[in-house]
Amino acid sequence: MKRICIISDDKRYITTRDLFLRNGYECEISSASSFHGADVIILSVKDELSDRELQTVFSLENGVKAVFCGNGERIKNFYGGFIYDYSKDKSFVMKNAFLTAEAARILTSQLTGESLFGKRAFVIGYGRIGKFLCRELKNCGAAVYVWARRKESISEAELSGAVFRGRESIAGDNYDFIYNTVPEIIIPGYLTDKVGGTTFAMELASSPGGFEDKSFAEKAPGLPGKILPVSAGRVVFDTVYGVLSDMASGKDETL
Repeated sequence: MKRICIISDDKRYITTRDLFLRNGYECEISSASSFHGADVIILSVKDELSDRELQTVFSLENGVKAVFCGNGERIKNFYGGFIYDYSKDKSFVMKNAFLTAEAARILTSQLTGESLFGKRAFVIGYGRIGKFLCRELKNCGAAVYVWARRKESISEAELSGAVFRGRESIAGDNYDFIYNTVPEIIIPGYLTDKVGGTTFAMELASSPGGFEDKSFAEKAPGLPGKILPVSAGRVVFDTVYGVLSDMASGKDETL
């Protein structure tokens, strides 16, 4: 399976393509409309293509033997062969969460012109991204506050040096930065209405996000590909290359 086609306009896949070329594969980046066949299709980590575009890609008799994507359940509606879902790969998910947190810290300074040193940052959620983000912020000298639902997460956050605060604290604690990492409405509009105008907020979670008022926060989807495309592209390459190597050697028992 030496012919690989990447169908995405995410910048990270430039690095992914170049790494495959260096390792002896035929690899190109294509649009859905210009796709003309491949052994392996790499789709975006994000759910990028429309149903019509996916139908165009998979309607051809093009010998596709494997598809790598970020939403395997959706791709099953269009393709019945081997599907590898990045979101089911724990190593990939952890690396992507780490890059998301680092990229969020970089983007914050780019958009605000501010250092995080000495600032007050509130992180909503303490899952993978939330944990890495708290570490990033703390390492930059920010005072970090966290809201989480689970007692275990609260304890873990406090042991790492963060301070637990209720959701309502965003209305009166004068945070410099607020980040949401929970893909569920957590912060109602009546609270964000009371937040000071100098507070910078960022939405890192997938739809529907955590803020009822969608205009409150800077939306930041797909941050690794936008801010750290070389590192993010290498993570995709390592994941796909590892699976293809296992398939070639017969180690992958799903085929």
